[in-house]
Amino acid sequence: MNTDTAINVKDLTFSYKADPENNAIENINLSIPRGQFVVIMGPSAAGKSTLANSLNGLIPGFLKGKYKGEVLVNGKAVKGREVSEMAREIGLVFQDFEAQLFSTNVNLEIAFGPENFGIEREEIVRRIKKVIKTVKLDGFENRQPATLSGGQKQRLAIGSVLATYPDIICMDEPTTDLDPIGKIGIFNIARELHASSQFTLLIVEHETEEALHADRLIIMKDGQVLKDGKPNELLRDVSFTDEIGIMSLHIPSYFSKLLHMEQKELPLTPEDGVAVFHEKKLSFDENKYAEILRKEDVRETSYGDTVLTVDKLIHVYPNGNKAVNDISFQVREREFMAVLGHNGSGKT
Repeated sequence: MNTDTAINVKDLTFSYKADPENNAIENINLSIPRGQFVVIMGPSAAGKSTLANSLNGLIPGFLKGKYKGEVLVNGKAVKGREVSEMAREIGLVFQDFEAQLFSTNVNLEIAFGPENFGIEREEIVRRIKKVIKTVKLDGFENRQPATLSGGQKQRLAIGSVLATYPDIICMDEPTTDLDPIGKIGIFNIARELHASSQFTLLIVEHETEEALHADRLIIMKDGQVLKDGKPNELLRDVSFTDEIGIMSLHIPSYFSKLLHMEQKELPLTPEDGVAVFHEKKLSFDENKYAEILRKEDVRETSYGDTVLTVDKLIHVYPNGNKAVNDISFQVREREFMAVLGHNGSGKT
């Protein structure tokens, strides 16, 4: 047994009971060293969640189907072990994170895992305080999870897993339903946790920008691993990510199309892009920019009569939460209006 290996997947193939003829994952072989930060990416139905659920015993213990191959966590086979036993070693944050929340307040939610492991009360109290601070839920200790925003619920789900002190944490698309600010918050927490601890971190994700912060990127499609390597190398191949259905990083995509640069020279971040912009002495065509603005002005004058008016709208929910506070606006015929705002800002 190699004590430096956290996860070892050998020739893993699985098809669900409801669809036995189609393999959700096929011939997966992976070895993940202890302490590594890994992002797993791929289009829908690539097999990412199936792989994640195979790591802690949900597959094949709970989600039934045809199972071939082997998964080892900390050197021990997962198949045949109870999920409750595996939870001590690997914590899983579901894509549907709200399904993990069921307690009546934040403190009790975080305490649930340690309580089931028989941890002493004093230690549980200490863990609650530490986790609350880590996931930035200070002041919400006695709030009902149902009253939290999407980002807060996600942080609570992560906190409830952290409280069990697992060796490995796997997050399955943790930012799917979050706004940009919420997504940044979750990834900041993940990076801080990995930087300050020795646990192994796996994130199943579709946000290419965040994959740059990982040690390793695994790209899947149709149940198989297509590429496995360093994020800054794989994400420069914008033709490949476009082809398989992953949204390419904007910066290398722009520079690849506009300047036809070699792949290895493509900038990855906005900061890198600005540096290349100045280095190559590029400039904007001010006449084209002015034409774009002129077209916008013309389009605005073509709108028709007002079809919707909202005037000083206020709405307070029974729990006292003022969801809408003095909102006024108008919508005109042929107008395309977007309503933007972070989770919990009152859009719905």
